Amino acid sequence: MSKIDGCYAQTSTGITVRCIRVPANGSPLRLVDLPTTYIRDEDREDSFLYHIPDFRPYWNNGWQYRDFSRFSLDSDSYYYIFYSFHDFQVKLPANKYFSGGVSGDAFIVKIADWEPVIDEWAAYEDVPDQMLGSKELDALFREVA
Repeated sequence: MSKIDGCYAQTSTGITVRCIRVPANGSPLRLVDLPTTYIRDEDREDSFLYHIPDFRPYWNNGWQYRDFSRFSLDSDSYYYIFYSFHDFQVKLPANKYFSGGVSGDAFIVKIADWEPVIDEWAAYEDVPDQMLGSKELDALFREVA
């Protein structure tokens, strides 16, 4: 992995995952297919996943100010939500779906296993089409708004 202009140049993994894009401007949620990129050597909290979807086209400099949270919508569906947190250097708009602290678009990614496995690549699953407009997803945004 090389360092360019203070940022690591990520390497594509050849894996693509379908995510839910949560647009900052408050427009409807939509499904997007994103390639994953290798992050193991970045020394960040999400590095244990080895690879994550590449959000850089949406975040620009917000990539280096990213964070994530795990959650479950039912007893057998587990997800991460990735977002860029508000920082004076991030020139992304506040996300209208959240009460604060989230800049730019956020992304919901389905994971195959709730318990992270140390020193192994994260296993992602495509978010199902029926997730958009579901009662569970609506309830999630009512909680965080």
